[in-house]
Amino acid sequence: MSAVAAAALAASLAAVALPAAPASAESAAGAPYTQTTKVLHKRLHTDSKAFALLRLDGLKLRKGRSRLVYGIFTATKGFGEKVKEGDRVDMLQETWITCSTGEPKATQAYPNRSALSSRNHEGGKGTKRAVSVLWLFTPPADGTYSCVLWGLGGGMIKSPKRWLDVVEGAPSTVLRVTNQDEIGAAEWYQTKDVYLCEKPSQAEECGTPTATVLRKQWTAHPEARSIDVFHGTQFSSSSGGRDPFVADVEFVVMQLNENGRSCVTPTTVTNRVSIPGVVHHLKLNRRIDGIPVHTGNGCTRNFVIKVDVKYVRTHPEGMTPNRPGLVHGPVRVNPPLRPYSTAIAMNNLG
Repeated sequence: MSAVAAAALAASLAAVALPAAPASAESAAGAPYTQTTKVLHKRLHTDSKAFALLRLDGLKLRKGRSRLVYGIFTATKGFGEKVKEGDRVDMLQETWITCSTGEPKATQAYPNRSALSSRNHEGGKGTKRAVSVLWLFTPPADGTYSCVLWGLGGGMIKSPKRWLDVVEGAPSTVLRVTNQDEIGAAEWYQTKDVYLCEKPSQAEECGTPTATVLRKQWTAHPEARSIDVFHGTQFSSSSGGRDPFVADVEFVVMQLNENGRSCVTPTTVTNRVSIPGVVHHLKLNRRIDGIPVHTGNGCTRNFVIKVDVKYVRTHPEGMTPNRPGLVHGPVRVNPPLRPYSTAIAMNNLG
């Protein structure tokens, strides 16, 4: 991945300090990416229907040559009715991307769709909330592709007087495809749900306070001087949106020697994720760029990349006390496969 493209995608993930984007796709020769901010459907209601928010057409891609695809969907909540006492006012906000040589469909299965990203739309009227996704799309055949960023709004109470309004323009709502092949890059997903709790007795499905998710051994390209890594890990309070969940998340990148042990000090980034009950769903996106590929000290070009999660606490009281926290695997294991948590490793060549 070039330094220009890496910087562009790093800015995308932070969702700040992006250059102004055109109203339609840009594809100038030599540009690091093609993008659009032209919103096609500006209001989503509580009926949980998927709508095309943004689309890019005319992408000429080659079989097996992966590209990075990025999308962000920002919205504000609109409320046109009086809230009753005890009423649930949160709204689900969800996004994902699909690409196809024909007309893209919202229901395509992974790997022809990105991971899902969702959160319950907490906050009062006018409060901005965003969901984003990064995807390594590998075309299954040569062709001219279209890609669509989908948006969904949903609510516990179905009402035409409750809705999400899309916030237009960069950096709020963007669909972007890099113009450079990601040679030797890889994406993988979490294959099953993982429940975390302090004690196994807290919940039937919970067996441990710690877990390793999204683990993969990956080999850097022979010409790579450094690598970039990313994870998007989806968490839930697993309490029906009532009680909070707090966990520590450590992103670890370890270069190995011939014995499969660390040959240099691992690169780590640690974050604490706190999910209030009203949010219920929340994705933690983290990226580390420019990790050196060491050639001395017995190092091979093999890396272990993983995410370690540790239970901290859930609410000890309330309507659902001590419920476990959840790290999301796929929504379904059969088509249409829809993963939540994914990770990506990329080479920086030259």
